[in-house]
Amino acid sequence: MICPHCKSMEVVKMGYYFTKTGERRQRYKCKVCGRTFVINPIRPRNYPEGFKEMVVRAVVKEGVGVRQASRIFKLSPKTVIAWIRDFSKKYLRNEIDHDIELDEMWTFVKSKSNEVWIWLALEVNSRKIISYAVGDFRLYV
Repeated sequence: MICPHCKSMEVVKMGYYFTKTGERRQRYKCKVCGRTFVINPIRPRNYPEGFKEMVVRAVVKEGVGVRQASRIFKLSPKTVIAWIRDFSKKYLRNEIDHDIELDEMWTFVKSKSNEVWIWLALEVNSRKIISYAVGDFRLYV
């Protein structure tokens, strides 16, 4: 065994640790320089842009939830949210037509004293629903 830092041969075992996947990894310590190391260190994953875009499109365009996407693609929910933020800044804002129309409706539920409002945000050209809100009128004024 050779120390990757000082190239010394005086190396001893120094316990082990478990990775996130449950793999047991042996640690070593160099007697000369005192540093610890692992033979094959785990490198951070650098995902290709195509894979990131596929995950983001699944969430944004296909309606897959963030937690569901993180389970399907075996990622952290924080990673998925960070990718969504990055891609929305770069690409997705240009895909939405900026002519947005706000429409509201209201109805009664069981009695006239219980009004419920429904608010819709629509793209003017495609008539796609961008967002909606359902609830009491006082919440949105």
